Parts: sequence; C-alpha cells; structure tokens
Amino acid sequence: MKYSNNKIFIFSSEKEIGPLVSKILKKRYPEKKKNLIESAHQLADAVEKLKKHYKDRIYFDIMILDLKIPLSERKKFIKVVNENQVDYECIIASATSALKRDEINFIRSISAYIIPDISEITLFPLLQHVIQNKFSEKKYLLINRIDNVIGSEIEGLQALNHIVNLTLEYLDLRICWIALVDYREKAFNIAALTGFGEYEQEFRDAFDLTLADKAVISECVKSKEQIQYKNVLDADCPFKYKELAKKMGLKSILITPIFDRRGITSKKVLATLNLYTKFYHEFLDDELELTRIIAAKITAALFTKGVYKTEKR
Repeated sequence: MKYSNNKIFIFSSEKEIGPLVSKILKKRYPEKKKNLIESAHQLADAVEKLKKHYKDRIYFDIMILDLKIPLSERKKFIKVVNENQVDYECIIASATSALKRDEINFIRSISAYIIPDISEITLFPLLQHVIQNKFSEKKYLLINRIDNVIGSEIEGLQALNHIVNLTLEYLDLRICWIALVDYREKAFNIAALTGFGEYEQEFRDAFDLTLADKAVISECVKSKEQIQYKNVLDADCPFKYKELAKKMGLKSILITPIFDRRGITSKKVLATLNLYTKFYHEFLDDELELTRIIAAKITAALFTKGVYKTEKR
C-alpha cells in the first residue's frame, strides 16, 4: 500500500493548503485522498473535527500544522490530540526562515518534521515518506498478529474470526469476511465475518451464493485472480446484496482468492477473502500484495485449525 486509508488533517490559516495537498497526492495516487483530507482554519473547528473523527474511529495518520497559527492555539490543539490518543505524524509548514526558541521547543515536543514552505516540491517527498512508513509499520504488525493467531491454541472458526477482526482493524475497513468454496454443492459458505454490526443477521439470512451465480466472489474463484470494483453499487459490479450495501455504506470491494497450496501443477481456490471499504478506493499494488499474504496465512489456518476438510483427490 502506498498510503494509509486514514485521514490527513491540516490545521492552517491558509485555505489553499487542503486543495494543494489533494493535488499533490492525486498526481501520484490518482483519485486518492480527495475525500480523505480534512482542514480547519480556526481552533474551535479543528478541535470539533478531531473529536468527531476520533469518535468514528477514523484516525489522522498525518497532521500538518502551519506555524502561522499562533503557538498558543497549536498547543491547545495538540493537547486535545494527546488526550484522545490520536495516532499521527506531524508536519510543520513554515514560511519563516528563523524560529524562536519557544517554536523550536514546541516542534521538538511533538517530534514533528519541519519544512520551509508548503510548495508542492517541498511537501510531496515528505508526505510520501510518512505515508509509506505508516503502511509498512501497520503491515508488519498485522502479519505478525495473524501469525500469532495461527501459532496459538485458538481452534476452528474462532481462529478465522480473529484473523478477519485484525484485518478489519489494521486496514480500517467497513467489513471483512471469508467465504468457503463447497465444490460438491457448487456453493459458498460463510466462514467468518466482522464489521456487519446490526446487519449481520440480515446478511446471514439472505446469503445464498453458488459458483454459477454472477457474483464478485464467483468471478474471483473462476478467474483465480484478485477482483476489485471501486463502487459496489455500479451496474457493472456483480454484487448481489446492493440494498444491504446502501444501508451499510459499502463503497469499494476487493476479493482475493485463498488457494490450496498443496497443488503442484495447479492451484485450487478454497475460499475468498472479501474486503469492503468505507471510502471509494482503488487498491494499489502494495495493498494487493498484502492481501495475498493474508490469504496465504488463511490457507495455513484453514488446515491447521481444522476448518477445511480434505477432499479425496
């Protein structure tokens, strides 16, 4: 993943900074981040937006604080950030060539970066560095925790539930679930799911998918490739439960095949890993690679945890 799904927050007196950051990121990551950037020009508005998104469990991985905002206001804002235990990397945008001691002490106290201005050429490399580091850290922690589940005494579907919960949390998804392929019945079964909340029973009651259906997971099994759609409500997206998608606010979808690694000459799809996002999103190469790694881990879990029953070959 080239960047995190989480938001960038900009607290600046300059109203042009928000559109500038969107423009910079869209050049490298087309159609990304334009809905993932929040900006505020007054302290009250900044604090309100921070608390709102913290409540919604959407964290600001990157915050840009302009030194044109008075130091006293910045300190108050950072106090709220710390009180809410918000995860962030702070980037200070400065239009000054010389900093006073209290400004230097402030920057040191929050372990912030500092740049001489907010021009495109100055800001982009730093944003790119922070975004990539954030994902690398999350990727390592997620894979490590999944390995811990596989190596633990947790058995059966409970182990799969732990894995989908971790994937949902670390990738900031709307829902995450695993569908098992039943080749004898030519149908799918729900193995584990999370994020459905009050709609879980409705989904379970409505779930009835076969390999013959025109559905996203059927498409994945037949092609043995990852399948993604930016909008599950588009007419060309064969997602069967669109009314439920509307109610739940599902946006984009990525389906990854989970293979039987015992095959020598060919791979058989045993299950699918199904990710649905909160925001419209095109999955990039690093994200696709990560989900393939998670799928490989799930393959191990299916057999070591006794979920998948070996069929005669």
